[in-house]
Amino acid sequence: MPQRELDLALQTCPAADVIRRLGLIDRLLAVGLEAAAAKQWLAAMQTLTALKTQLACMPEDSAAVMECAGRIERHRTELLEAGRAGLRPASDGAQDARSALLAHCAFEEAAGEWAEAALVLEQSGELNDRVRASVCWEKDHQYGEAVRALGPLAARKDIQLRMAELREQAGD
Repeated sequence: MPQRELDLALQTCPAADVIRRLGLIDRLLAVGLEAAAAKQWLAAMQTLTALKTQLACMPEDSAAVMECAGRIERHRTELLEAGRAGLRPASDGAQDARSALLAHCAFEEAAGEWAEAALVLEQSGELNDRVRASVCWEKDHQYGEAVRALGPLAARKDIQLRMAELREQAGD
């Protein structure tokens, strides 16, 4: 069964049908691990993150659910390391380097690693990426870093307003 059909089956399967849901999760986990083996880092991380979210909706009192959650988390941890290592080398050309940074950022965002995504975006040197980095810092509840990321754009009125909002959220 293709991944899309497995995704749909998992989403429509009742949460109480633990055995069936775990079977679907195992099949989707295999799809995610195949993507990782093919070095399709983003697709693999998106699959494993979606599975983690699905497992969070299931009753945790089942040993099978807890074991499956642990297995997925171990694979996500390994995938984070492998994906970061695979995405780290930048290309020679400036446009290729930017594309590589954006791919790395998308991977970190898919993993929910907002601080890492922000750090990657800040490396691009593009002003628009500073705004995206600020949003990532905010998602990680690091408001001071979000303000700092916007620093080079501080002359703009809209950015000054955004910086004030972030400071307010931080309690400054």
